[in-house]
Amino acid sequence: MRLISLIRILLLVCGSVSTVMAVEPCPFVLKWGISGSGDGEFNYPSGIAVDGAGNVYVADTDNNRIQVFDAEGTFLRK
Repeated sequence: MRLISLIRILLLVCGSVSTVMAVEPCPFVLKWGISGSGDGEFNYPSGIAVDGAGNVYVADTDNNRIQVFDAEGTFLRK
């Protein structure tokens, strides 16, 4: 399987993060997060960034925090 491109989508209404990877032979979608205030849960996420190591930073606005996940969506820290 060869990675062609990678897109991260922040779904504000659902409070989740989706990753769409264009790979050969077919695309793959990874989704994580639900509404809430626990680790890995979001309450009005409003921004997303990815660092050079592939870690994903999500601005979890109404929970007043930034959550950090690895590239597969595993919660790392807040």
